[in-house]
Amino acid sequence: MGFFRTISGSPTQKSWWPFLSLVLFGIVFFGYSAAVHHDSMTVQQTSLGTIIQCEIRGRGHDNYCQYTFSVGDQQYMGVSKAESDVGFGQTVTVFFDSRDPSVSALEDFSEQTREDLRFVYILLERNMPSQRFPATLPKPRSLGYGRIGDHPLRTLVVGGVSSRVVHLNTLRRQYEMKRVQIALLAVMACLGLTLTLIGAKILVWREAQDKLVPPVDLPLSTSAKEFSVRAFAVPQDGDYLIAVSAERAIPSNTLDCLLGIDDALIDKCAGIPAAINANWIITADGREIAHGASKSERAAGWSTRVYKGIGRFPGTRGKLYKLDVSFLSDNSQLSPAKPHIEVHWLPPTNYDEYGNSMRYALARPAGITLVSVGSLSLIFAVLMAARRSLALR
Repeated sequence: MGFFRTISGSPTQKSWWPFLSLVLFGIVFFGYSAAVHHDSMTVQQTSLGTIIQCEIRGRGHDNYCQYTFSVGDQQYMGVSKAESDVGFGQTVTVFFDSRDPSVSALEDFSEQTREDLRFVYILLERNMPSQRFPATLPKPRSLGYGRIGDHPLRTLVVGGVSSRVVHLNTLRRQYEMKRVQIALLAVMACLGLTLTLIGAKILVWREAQDKLVPPVDLPLSTSAKEFSVRAFAVPQDGDYLIAVSAERAIPSNTLDCLLGIDDALIDKCAGIPAAINANWIITADGREIAHGASKSERAAGWSTRVYKGIGRFPGTRGKLYKLDVSFLSDNSQLSPAKPHIEVHWLPPTNYDEYGNSMRYALARPAGITLVSVGSLSLIFAVLMAARRSLALR
């Protein structure tokens, strides 16, 4: 019966979603950082080098040093920005591209900026070893790629430096593209996991709805004057209705009259006394929670069974309640209708019966769709990340 339908999810229950969102953000953030670091470490290698010359350059008075280092049996030379206390003859750690050791620096490639590359270009152009190039060579009139003069040695030096700067720029663009790809994969994985969790929550809610039954639904003996339910719990906080229900085995008007439903037509109830006249009391932990009489309760409902409320009480999830009912009239006439004592959750005044019915009907297909899309997105992101990892080996 829609009026008495029990739904899960009390407004007073604590939600785990903020905590799960924080954990999910942490996983994605640290996973992204680790992936970026892994990409850099996969391509970038280190070697020990020796400083052969240092000079202060630029408006920031940065220290740029020329150094040599070995990779295997090959000797390489490079120029890079260094710490202010680095000087001639010191041993330093050199970072180089494992695919092309001629591309190197004294700091992690990911920390370099485009301005650093321009300084490298300037320093290499102006500070080549004097023993290799005559001091009489005139300086170029420009630091660009054109107007560098006609001297063949100068053309060779600046051309080599230019190709190195282009290589460094290309390497930086590759790193930036990798970061973008990793970020997209992280977003896809995050979205997939979020959709999967939301879909799973919807399916769990729908499953809980299917399994929910009234806290109390017990046959009522028409020969007994006292009825007791020793211990029962309610599924959520809220108001609950104590009701007597009966099958439609008796003509409708007669059944309404026997149950004491006020909506029954008065002239149809002549000579049919109400079979339900009872007092009740609810206790918890030995203390009275509520009590009342069936005559003061007017709630009723019609479905496969007919329901007549006899009282209501405020319920709290987690507490154990005891119900005692005393019948003051003869209810034997209800025997053919197999009466039950039931306890039902009462919806609040702003409860949207139609909206909640639609939500219940759409919960299963929506949950399955979200879980499917989320799982596929998560699997695709993981496979692409694994493929990139294998490609870098």
